[in-house]
Amino acid sequence: MTDPIETVVADAGYVSEDNLTTDCRPELIIATKNRRRQHAEDAAAPRGRIPAGATARQRMDRKLATTRGQRLYKKRSQMIEPVFGQIKHNRQLDRFVLRGRAGVELEWKLLCGTHNLLKAFRTGLAVA
Repeated sequence: MTDPIETVVADAGYVSEDNLTTDCRPELIIATKNRRRQHAEDAAAPRGRIPAGATARQRMDRKLATTRGQRLYKKRSQMIEPVFGQIKHNRQLDRFVLRGRAGVELEWKLLCGTHNLLKAFRTGLAVA
């Protein structure tokens, strides 16, 4: 049995008012801006209560500025980004062959599936 997912960490492509204001499990941590362009003054972890008039985006920015938020977001880059690098560089995917949204989704699922199969094969896991 697998452990339930407690936290989902997403990049700025998933930031929207609906995603920021949803009250669901698992906890969502979504970047509200490009983290590489973060200013030095944003680096200090926030202290004290969250201001009463803070918007959903400001609350998420505050959550990401905490030590925990920074640790979790850093983990995302270590877990997720290498997969994109493998697919783009080693598998030489620089554009999709199929056209249209349905075609691209199908091609992407095929690439991700074969990525996982190759990973299982290389680690010696039995694929049933």
